Amino acid sequence: MSMQKRIQLWVEKGVIDSDTAGRILHLEESEEKGYWIKYSIFGLGAVIIGIGLVSLIAANWADISGSTKLALDFILLTSLAGFAVFSYLKEKSTPFEILLGIFILFCLAPLGLISQVFHTGGKLEHALLFWVAISLLPALFSRKSLVLHLIISAF
Repeated sequence: MSMQKRIQLWVEKGVIDSDTAGRILHLEESEEKGYWIKYSIFGLGAVIIGIGLVSLIAANWADISGSTKLALDFILLTSLAGFAVFSYLKEKSTPFEILLGIFILFCLAPLGLISQVFHTGGKLEHALLFWVAISLLPALFSRKSLVLHLIISAF
């Protein structure tokens, strides 16, 4: 049902008067349209840059020391967590959900990296169970169900 039809229904039901309906319609029509195009272009640019960085790192993986790999990984995780907390405090729901999902997925990478650097020889199911355990608390802050479904499915 379109916004105009819903507002007309509210006027007919006596929920709002016609003046309020006019102001709501004026506000909705003045809102910026096409914001999804802007986010899509920014998202595509971020993915392209990310793929380039991953390719650069993968080409030089053997030359990078273990401590450098771990330091960069934890800086990335800390940055993601910081941006997620910032968007949560600013009550920006969509960026928070996206950053939270990326943060939770990126929490799995250090487990494999630590295993590779320190040669722990752990089993995959142990790493996945630990990942679910450490990701459960951040997932509970999600206002949407996608992140929580990811964690429950992984469990």
